[in-house]
Amino acid sequence: MAFRRRITGTYRPKGHSRSVHQRYFLHTLFLSLFATLTPVALMTVLISSIMINNLRSSAADANSNILSQFQTNMENTISEVNYMNIEISVNSSVYHLLKRAMTLKDYSPSTSKVQQTVNSYLIPLIATKSYIDSMYIYIDNPYGRFVSIPEGLCWLSQYRDTSWLEEYLSGKESGSNIWCCPRSYRKYRFLTEDTRIISVYQPFYYTNGVSIINLSADYFEEELRHLSLAPGQIIMAVNEQNEVLFSSSYPEKETLDTLLSSIPTAFQDYTGTQQFSGERSYVVQLYSRQGSIRYLSITPYSSLYQTVYQFYGYIMILAFFIIGLCILISWLISRQFYQNINQLILLFSAAERGEDLADIKPPQNLYGLLMQNITQTFVRQNALKMQIKENEYQNQILELQSLQTQISPHFLFNTLKSIYWMSFQLTGSGNDVCCMIENMTDILDYSLNRQGELVTLEAELHNTRNYIEIQQIRHNHQFRVDWDYPPEVLSCLTIRLLLQPLVENCIVHAFTWENDQSRIRIRIREREQVITVKIIDNGIGISKEHLQEIRSRLKIQNDTGHISCQIGSHIGLFNCNRRLSLTFGDTYGLTIHSKEHAGTVISLCFPGR
Repeated sequence: MAFRRRITGTYRPKGHSRSVHQRYFLHTLFLSLFATLTPVALMTVLISSIMINNLRSSAADANSNILSQFQTNMENTISEVNYMNIEISVNSSVYHLLKRAMTLKDYSPSTSKVQQTVNSYLIPLIATKSYIDSMYIYIDNPYGRFVSIPEGLCWLSQYRDTSWLEEYLSGKESGSNIWCCPRSYRKYRFLTEDTRIISVYQPFYYTNGVSIINLSADYFEEELRHLSLAPGQIIMAVNEQNEVLFSSSYPEKETLDTLLSSIPTAFQDYTGTQQFSGERSYVVQLYSRQGSIRYLSITPYSSLYQTVYQFYGYIMILAFFIIGLCILISWLISRQFYQNINQLILLFSAAERGEDLADIKPPQNLYGLLMQNITQTFVRQNALKMQIKENEYQNQILELQSLQTQISPHFLFNTLKSIYWMSFQLTGSGNDVCCMIENMTDILDYSLNRQGELVTLEAELHNTRNYIEIQQIRHNHQFRVDWDYPPEVLSCLTIRLLLQPLVENCIVHAFTWENDQSRIRIRIREREQVITVKIIDNGIGISKEHLQEIRSRLKIQNDTGHISCQIGSHIGLFNCNRRLSLTFGDTYGLTIHSKEHAGTVISLCFPGR
């Protein structure tokens, strides 16, 4: 035979040395590795770069979120200060007592009475606030009196903390509404260190005076210590004078002043890069108008990129692992592919030579892959053909339904016209039935023609008159309709079939037909580009319980968009109200007022010109 069998079952032609096969295999493996690893390496670098950028952006967003949360907490605190100021101003008895205690020259009972007021009213305002150190209330007076909470009525000449007065006078001259400044004072004489506080000044609204809330700076800095900050990151709050109110770390004043002066938007939010302590830093500033406070987050780039570098190292380790795995898989695939190709070559060579092919089997894996792809393609093509046929069938059904919808109104119009001419022929002239059919034909044409489009108020009034004329013939003119509207509103647009259901409610539910004094008044006005329509009847009215039920259903409908009523139970009210809200917005709709045995007023509004 021209072939020799190896132990593995692979055929080799004569003279085909082992080294040639190895070189061919290594060459194929090199190409497969290059084709596989090159895109993997490029994708790894690209994905790593994207993830690094996203991580850096996420770190910046996290800093902004922390700063925003701190700003919210501080603004809530200042809002509580404002609330306390309003409480004191509004409570006239407390305010006048404090004013008399400070401004009257001879106010002997001041000590006990003021202390009683402090204990019973003012102390509870701040007792539950752990971040409040103390509170001062001062009304301009020549005697140096002020109220300290919790101590009561005090004199500046005898009190250990008086620096607040100078700050108040300077802020008063500047006309500030509310401002903050850092201070420190010796809280008790036996202490060796001063207590650091943040004084929030809030002048009274109606007199020359001020309420001062002294916040504990240590409280806010303790909150900062619980935050997970990056190494070297600083979070602080400064006032308009660039004084640090509280901070996670206190830099040198010259360094801080240089940073604050370099931020281009002092009274707006800012995000950017600035030099701080000789290093480029990522700075986020949030500005609060409450107290004119600037909240700053300063993160050195070295700290910010440290996490990025660690993440990049993890990505590189993962990339090397993927490369090694790809090499192994590519080597296995290349070897199998080489064996399959080699068997095909042997098969083709044996066929050309006319040798016996019984011992040579084709590569079943390769054929199986080809057959699998062909089968999947065939199944997908059949599925697409079935989907196309189904879509064509659905389109035919929709077209048939559309044609049937067009025939139904046309048949109804022709039937009404036939009835009209039959009635005309029976009497030999026009009669009430002819008039009712003619009006009904107009109403049907109006209601079915171009559904969903807005119509002029003139067309809506014409349709309503047609309906009223039918009902007047039906009830032998036992009710009267008065119209009251200026001509200029007729060109305004509204929804179709808005007034007819409401007039129908009046005729069906309001009148008893015991006399001919029944009356409906339709009044239309335009004010500030809003059309208001009132439908007023002098019928039997609605009981309080039923009226409350109707209003509750209208409110539920406005809140949820669901009509919670049955047909025949004032469906026209709920229908018109919902269509107004859907067309023009939730601010427009319908209201109802009624008094039993006196009549009902239905008011609705929609945009004018």
